[in-house]
Amino acid sequence: MLLDNVISGSGYLTKTGVGTLNPGGATTPIPGTTTINGGRIVVGNGTSGTLGSGDVVNNGDLSFNHSNTITLANNISGTGGITDDGFGLLILTGTKYL
Repeated sequence: MLLDNVISGSGYLTKTGVGTLNPGGATTPIPGTTTINGGRIVVGNGTSGTLGSGDVVNNGDLSFNHSNTITLANNISGTGGITDDGFGLLILTGTKYL
C-alpha cells in the first residue's frame, strides 16, 4: 500500500499483516516506537523519506529505498530483516538486536 497522505503526530506506528506499507507522503517522523509485526515497511521513495526517531521492533522486513546516504540512529530489535533496495548508502548507528 502506498500511502500518499501525511503521517504525523506524537504516537507510534504499528504494521501488522502481510503486504507492504510505503508511507510516501510528506511524512513527519513519528517519535514513538515503530513496530513491524508482519509484512514490510519501505522507508523512502527513491530520493526522500524518513523513519521516526523512536525504537524499531522489526518482526518483518524494514526496507530502505534511497538514492542518497541515509543514517539510521534508531535502536532496532526483533526477528526481521533489513533490506537496502536503493542505490544510496545505508549507515546503521543505533543498537541492533536482530
